[in-house]
Amino acid sequence: MRKIGSEEYASTGGILRQLEQTALLSGRSESMTWLTPSNCLPIWSRRLGRNVEGCQRHCDATRSQNFDVELTGRLWSLWGGLHPRAPWFDGKVRGRQTLGCCVVACCVASTFRHLGEWSGKLLDAIVVNGDRYYRASVEQSQRWDLHLGVDDMCSECEFQDLRYLVQLELVAFGHVYSSPAST
Repeated sequence: MRKIGSEEYASTGGILRQLEQTALLSGRSESMTWLTPSNCLPIWSRRLGRNVEGCQRHCDATRSQNFDVELTGRLWSLWGGLHPRAPWFDGKVRGRQTLGCCVVACCVASTFRHLGEWSGKLLDAIVVNGDRYYRASVEQSQRWDLHLGVDDMCSECEFQDLRYLVQLELVAFGHVYSSPAST
């Protein structure tokens, strides 16, 4: 996204103006301020009664298959109902299963390649199986007190009746978003 005044990023109008431009947008550092403007919810939050275009949520006009339409033809969101910090997950790993959930999500994406097959229930199943995979990796490594890294994860992963061989390699690290002045 092209760098313009950060106040413009924080407004829905500024986001829509950026998306309507026909020229390719380029920049060296994308600001995170358009994702989470200060003192308000992200533009795709389910807690908002209307989407970015001002249409009422939870009606046929703002749904496309299993997805919520945030910006017609440009941005859709898919939500599950289960959070990795839900109280019924094992307290020893609760909230730390992100890597396990990401591995399972990548495995599932290699099988369910058409986005029309994805649903909130599939996302919930990914979280449940990601937790199971993470706990198996913790048990194998015996590292209950730490967040596991790619070298600590099991080489096999299951999702429902599918089995996957997993090979993880750290190729990049850091932050997706950095301050605009950052290098």
